[in-house]
Amino acid sequence: MTLTVFDLAIGLQKNQPELKEKLNAWIETNIKNGKLNAIYEKYHGEPIQQKILNQ
Repeated sequence: MTLTVFDLAIGLQKNQPELKEKLNAWIETNIKNGKLNAIYEKYHGEPIQQKILNQ
C-alpha cells in the first residue's frame, strides 16, 4: 500500500487563539514564499501536493 498524501497537522490546546493565529500566519507566509515547501521537500523527498495546499 502506498501513501499518496501525507497530511500534516499541529495540535494545540483549546483556548489558545493567539497561538493559533500566529501559527496560521506563519504557515500562510511560508507557503507563499516557498519556505514551507522547501522544508517539506527536504524531509519527504517531494513537494507538498497541491490538494494539501488547497485545504
